[in-house]
Amino acid sequence: TYNPMTNPATIEINFDRALYWVQTGAQPSDTARSILSNKGVMLKHHLIKGVAKGAHTLEVVEERFSQWMADKTTKIEQISKEKELSKKELHKKRIAEERKVSEARQQAIEKKLAAAQNSTQDSPEGEAAVEETE
Repeated sequence: TYNPMTNPATIEINFDRALYWVQTGAQPSDTARSILSNKGVMLKHHLIKGVAKGAHTLEVVEERFSQWMADKTTKIEQISKEKELSKKELHKKRIAEERKVSEARQQAIEKKLAAAQNSTQDSPEGEAAVEETE
């Protein structure tokens, strides 16, 4: 099954059945080969072919494959954690920027209010000066 809503997108396959399918001579398309490679089916098929040729034993195959799967799982978890941390950092940056904007607005409002109070205090004296000149 394919779930594009997760990050990274997840693909679940029946590993044993896919391995059997490849071992019986199936020629997967480029997309199917990519998916099977990503899941380790093609690697295990390659290692099992090495057993048939006498290059190594089944124990070595299982050891190498389990090590590869552990490394791959670790990398995927690390990528997921990094993405989660980057989302949190982005959120923190946005909040900090919004605080700066909010503080700047507040200071501008305070300056306008102070200027308005000063102008109202100055205006009665200014009116008196205008009345005297008339």
